[in-house]
Amino acid sequence: MDNKTDMALRLLLSFIVGATVTGFSLNSGWQAYRDSPRASYGRWETRGVLKRIDSAIEEYRQQNQSLPRSLGQLPAGPASRLQIQADGTILDGWRRPFLYSREGARAVVLSYGQDGKPGGVGLNADLSNLRPNPPEAKISFKQFVAFAPAMVNACLISGMLAFLLTLVITNNAQFSRRGSIALAIKLIVTLVASALVASFMAMLHIPSGH
Repeated sequence: MDNKTDMALRLLLSFIVGATVTGFSLNSGWQAYRDSPRASYGRWETRGVLKRIDSAIEEYRQQNQSLPRSLGQLPAGPASRLQIQADGTILDGWRRPFLYSREGARAVVLSYGQDGKPGGVGLNADLSNLRPNPPEAKISFKQFVAFAPAMVNACLISGMLAFLLTLVITNNAQFSRRGSIALAIKLIVTLVASALVASFMAMLHIPSGH
């Protein structure tokens, strides 16, 4: 095998390993980010307030045999842990008033998410006391890339390191039959080690959400 063919094979193999590690670590980082309360403090806080509001509404219903006309009628203070504003509203995690309505025998408390607009997915999904954790609230991969650049960069760096490491450990002799087993073992070790390092680096870069 001549040097040009050898180098081409080494580059191709290194690219495959680097791309595999990058893809694995990006997916791992995304899954950790989308399920972490630290990904969005506003969303985490909103869900907590929704739970407290729902409990306060049920308590009001039991005491008065009816639903409150507004959130301002709910009990405030240490017992309910609700902070009711002077105008009778309660703020969500993004410092916007919850929307309150009555639908028959049900009370609906709604937040329009991070963007403050109806609908949306990921961080922009609507959250309510009836659906505090809807499927569409899962953070999309596009939002992960946009809102967690440090994690994305860590994954890309890990892929680049895996590429360079593979390029270093491969040589012409290992492309022969005799060297193929040793090469396969080295590549497996490289893949596993790089993936573990990439996942660890990604975990360290989960943002606080503040």
